[in-house]
Amino acid sequence: TRKVRDRRPKLFDPRNSGPARGCARSTLRPAKPFSVCQPAAFHAAPKCASFGAYSECVPSRRGRIRGVSVAMEYQYLEVADDNGLLKVMINRPHKRNALSQGVLAELRQCFERAAKRDDLCAAVLRGAGERCFAAGGDLQEFDAMRSTEQAERIGIDSSAALDAIRHFPVPVVALLNGDALGGGAELAVACDLRVAAAHVRIGFVQGTLNIAPAWGGGTDLMRLVGPAQALRLLCRADLVAVEEALSLGLIQGHCPAAEDFDIYAEQFLAPFRERKPQVTRAFKALARAQREGLASDALRQLEIAQLVSTWCHADHWQAHDRVLARISR
Repeated sequence: TRKVRDRRPKLFDPRNSGPARGCARSTLRPAKPFSVCQPAAFHAAPKCASFGAYSECVPSRRGRIRGVSVAMEYQYLEVADDNGLLKVMINRPHKRNALSQGVLAELRQCFERAAKRDDLCAAVLRGAGERCFAAGGDLQEFDAMRSTEQAERIGIDSSAALDAIRHFPVPVVALLNGDALGGGAELAVACDLRVAAAHVRIGFVQGTLNIAPAWGGGTDLMRLVGPAQALRLLCRADLVAVEEALSLGLIQGHCPAAEDFDIYAEQFLAPFRERKPQVTRAFKALARAQREGLASDALRQLEIAQLVSTWCHADHWQAHDRVLARISR
């Protein structure tokens, strides 16, 4: 039989002996194919001068997020590792990145797997395109779910998906590339921090469908803005623009209209990249404990424990010696 040549473009495979064009040869041993649940695979990635240059070495599957692709098995997500920054993108722009049960299940799987890694400094979550971060639940899918048992199952499973983000061991930043509505707003406030493009609106619009939030977002909203403001936003179903969102504490920053949101996001994230993973884990542990209402004495004990663990780490003493040398000149 005649052998047909496969002319499809090949992605870089770390098992190959030679580096991709434009990349320095890795000195690490070949690893198994990339997978979020196989941390060693990340360290076998080719060492490019930058991850911007890496896009020239390896064609992206869809060309929308930069970094080493680490999870090709997802149907609705694109996941990449960018030098210890986990990047997750919901990739359903034709559906306004609606949160179907499949999307929520993949988000849970992705963050629970990545939580086992100890080399991450932070994670980011965004939606594909510019129109929506996430437009809430997939109404076409939910149309058939009308029983008490089905509604309860939706609430339990969806809450578990967002809890994987709330409980993630390092800070998770929501990059609001577009509107966050309904369940999409709940997803946004499940993250630790939020920054938004200039045109973004955040809306807890569940009341327009005559339902209540049930994925933990109502509780998160009360914690962030206080019961009175949260009740106003829920009852009125207001679409909150970025200026008001910033004043309320719903977001921690927004991109000026004249600037590129991707550049703004990278500038916001730059200090996160400078922190060591064990340090951002310590910060997140305190934030999570406060979020979950840990008693003040327990919070103080946790803070001391985090100090001890970071104090005794070699990274602390290297930084200490650099500062001491500088001020001793």
